[in-house]
Amino acid sequence: MPPVNTKAIVIVPVPAAPAEGVKILDAKIDRSFLLLENKGADAIEVSLDGPLSVDANEVQRIVFSATPTAGGFKVTFLGVETAEVLFSEGNAELQTALEDLAGIGVGNVVVAGSFAAGFDITFQADLAAAPQPGLVVTTNTLTDNGAIADEVQTLTFSATPDLGDFKLKINGQTTVAIDNADAAIDVENALNGLASLSGVSVAGTFGAGFVITFAGADGDTPQDLLEVVDNTLEDSAGAVDAVQAIEFAGTPDGVPDEGTFVLMFEGDETTPLAFDATAGDIQTAMRALASIGGANITVTGSFAAGFEATFIAALDETPQELIVVRLNDLLRGSNPVRIDISETAAGLTGTPVTTTLVETTPGVGLATVTTTVSETTPGSTVSGGILLAGGDRHPFDDGIPVGELWAKATGGTPTLEITEGQ
Repeated sequence: MPPVNTKAIVIVPVPAAPAEGVKILDAKIDRSFLLLENKGADAIEVSLDGPLSVDANEVQRIVFSATPTAGGFKVTFLGVETAEVLFSEGNAELQTALEDLAGIGVGNVVVAGSFAAGFDITFQADLAAAPQPGLVVTTNTLTDNGAIADEVQTLTFSATPDLGDFKLKINGQTTVAIDNADAAIDVENALNGLASLSGVSVAGTFGAGFVITFAGADGDTPQDLLEVVDNTLEDSAGAVDAVQAIEFAGTPDGVPDEGTFVLMFEGDETTPLAFDATAGDIQTAMRALASIGGANITVTGSFAAGFEATFIAALDETPQELIVVRLNDLLRGSNPVRIDISETAAGLTGTPVTTTLVETTPGVGLATVTTTVSETTPGSTVSGGILLAGGDRHPFDDGIPVGELWAKATGGTPTLEITEGQ
């Protein structure tokens, strides 16, 4: 029998949502008597232990780092591996592969999605509303060729050379010399002549630069940067003849009035030259040397202004050794006259041409597509609820545990009557 000190509370209505129900009564003070009565036609689910739990089917997701263009993968469940699912297949093939496993079976999973969006695997039917072991990708040969690129390097020059040559080095190997007059095909042949290369193509010119593409057997692969070695390239527009000055110093003006002197070049000595020799005399004596020969030097000037020797013809535009004084007994009165020889212009065949190599497109090969498996919805079942059909009553007269009264309707808007007492 219910206690005498009771009271009734009518709650209208009990909603059908949310799934965990709504809190109807705070039951955190002990009660000796509680009677629940469903006054409606639709059933009410109640719980004295807090929110109602909700049925949920386990959902696991497989996502991919990129959309694959080759290969396949396999999934293991309970230690058994599926058949391979190819990159060109989709959710239907993955579902079939999973259903073929003894631990799953036909109809117990449904797979949605794609390689691009990821696959969602929902466990249902015999495997519904229950926790499931995690799927594991145990075989993965998926690759993505979407980022594939041949390595491209560009070789440019500070000027268009018309003298000299250079070589290219890569992978520890050096090409044959590439001449300043060679074309792109010659650079290409030089590179493909290396044992480590075979698919290089080259376009361009010395003026515009050479574009070097590692293709064919060398394509889709990162390459070391080429290195220019043994570079003797020059631009003759900057050529300079070697010029040397022969000057005299003494008292008062350095012009000798007696004596002779001898000049030497590369070990060859001139005949003695008198204190009153002209530029023509010195030029003739220098041209008589085997190390100079013919019309390969000109001499201008005088003792007072100094003489200037310019190397020309066969000796033009090249560095030259310095002329030296082999013998000097020139005098001005009783004072010795010193002879000073210096280089006023260094001989240059041309301006050195420098090179620049840059990687304009890095080589990229097939990328491995990685996979990630996660549990997006844990499998769970309803627990702790009491179902009151329409018109049902349920008494609690042995003391009420500490907790809360939660309820939800299975449909409609039934009324729950609560009678409580001490």
